[in-house]
Amino acid sequence: MPYFIAMKLPRLAAALLLSCSTLAWSAPPFLGPPTAGLIGEAEAAMAAGDDKAAESLLSRIPSGSLDAMQVARMQLVRAEIGLRRRQPATVLRALPPPSAQVGALSARMEQLRAAAYFMSGDVVSGVRTLVARERLLSSATSIADNREQIWNGLVSTPFSPGALAGVSAEEPMTRGWLDLARVLQEGPSTSAIAAWSQRNPGHPGATKAALVKASEPSVSPDRVAAASTATVGMQASLSGGYALLLPVSGSLASAGRAVRDGFIAAWFASPEPRAPLRVYDTGNEATQAAAAYQNAVRDGAGTVIGPLTKEGVSAIARQAGPLPWLTLNYVDGSIGGALQFGLAPEDEARAVANDAVATGRLTALALVPNTDWGERALAAFRRQFEEQGGTVLQTTRLPNGTRDFGRPLRDLLKLDNSAQRHAALDRVLGESSVFEPRPRDDAALLFAPLRATEARLLVPQLDFFRARDLPAYTVSAAHTGLVDRQIDGLRLCDMPWVLDDTGTWASERERLRDLFPEALRDQPRLFALGTDAFRIVRARDAFSGGREMDAASGRLTLGPDNRITRRLACRPIVDGRPSANANPL
Repeated sequence: MPYFIAMKLPRLAAALLLSCSTLAWSAPPFLGPPTAGLIGEAEAAMAAGDDKAAESLLSRIPSGSLDAMQVARMQLVRAEIGLRRRQPATVLRALPPPSAQVGALSARMEQLRAAAYFMSGDVVSGVRTLVARERLLSSATSIADNREQIWNGLVSTPFSPGALAGVSAEEPMTRGWLDLARVLQEGPSTSAIAAWSQRNPGHPGATKAALVKASEPSVSPDRVAAASTATVGMQASLSGGYALLLPVSGSLASAGRAVRDGFIAAWFASPEPRAPLRVYDTGNEATQAAAAYQNAVRDGAGTVIGPLTKEGVSAIARQAGPLPWLTLNYVDGSIGGALQFGLAPEDEARAVANDAVATGRLTALALVPNTDWGERALAAFRRQFEEQGGTVLQTTRLPNGTRDFGRPLRDLLKLDNSAQRHAALDRVLGESSVFEPRPRDDAALLFAPLRATEARLLVPQLDFFRARDLPAYTVSAAHTGLVDRQIDGLRLCDMPWVLDDTGTWASERERLRDLFPEALRDQPRLFALGTDAFRIVRARDAFSGGREMDAASGRLTLGPDNRITRRLACRPIVDGRPSANANPL
């Protein structure tokens, strides 16, 4: 089912796309065979997203064979099945009344109950349930998550003004949240938010209200709220609009939300009137991506963007029609008229080769993970490097999970050769001498496309082997985006969104930081992918005549096979950050 954009404000729009149906399942402990074993299997099936298997397993449990805790676990699974099928009435029937004593399961039950209320449009009951649920929680993190669920429910649930008629009779916490919902619905303004704050001092919704008061020049909540009534709205048709196919549930949800937030940020910053936008959940499975595409076509989408996985792109490619389509990953070969775009490691590997050649470094060593990802990066680097006259002298592959680079580096740097030469000299001289092995001197750079944990291990071992004078290049996976002094000295090839610290992209990051804090902190590159995806679909002729597009994820070029590639810059890491000493593209 699609998620509708409720054009109120950027942070609101990002939040509303988190459907209540994406609540994480956490299976309670196993309670002994045989009946509880079936319950455990049903819980595992739901964790894997297989509601049909879970339902079948529950049907095999004989009535009257359960204790109170097992009954509660069955009720939770039945409620989860109903929520997954978007049947809120089924969820509410499956759950016991809030007064039931089910111990540690109570918080989960109330979470599902609130999700069902929001799904059915009963915003008051949804908020009331989650406010009561907070009393069952003890950690600061779980309380903060509960409040985020309240906010998401408020902004994603269509309701009429009359639904909030009885707000004043609610207890203070519930009243404050519903009062904020009414302010948002009426069109938030600085004065209205200030008045809300006075009516609700110390309310946890104040952090959300502060977002509404933000006054960014191109992405202001007031401007967005005004636009919402004139353009899209919660019940608007998607006719001719954008269908964004992303995982907002499952193990890829955080990645999908980051791309979604970037797309929304660019969408809100675009001139009015804006085309409608709708997000479709692709989950973890290629079949879900294919179903999302079919729903988007049925709903009248004008352009499809996504999905994020290679398998999802392949599944849609088998059924895609003439609808304009921008993928967010690559597959082998072309897909009709679809444009293929993504964050391919090959782009970063080619950037290493280009930077090395531009600085006169024409002999390379390669230290790569023994994975498909590592092989792809190595092949792209070698091809680009050798086409420009470079030579890869030697390649060493790191075993999966290794934490000791000693032997691979000794082989790559030919330290044993140095030791053997010294031993031969000692034999000729007939005496022992003090000696420290020296690394080979025929290499001008080390290509090391590593993950962050591996990169942190590489730097001290290069020091140990006296090889820090050998320029060591790495790729975006080595740098999380946070300050990391353990990788100082490596040369990072990455996108402008990450490397820029004083220019346009740095200013854009700062402007959006308070509106999309989680995505910009945890998944900055995927956020940039989302912003660029919007720019590409909005300006389809940007690549005509061989032109390039300067974008957050790189300088973009469209090839004859409709694949968009990125040209990137490289910078040394200094004090845990990419330095300002950037090479020109």
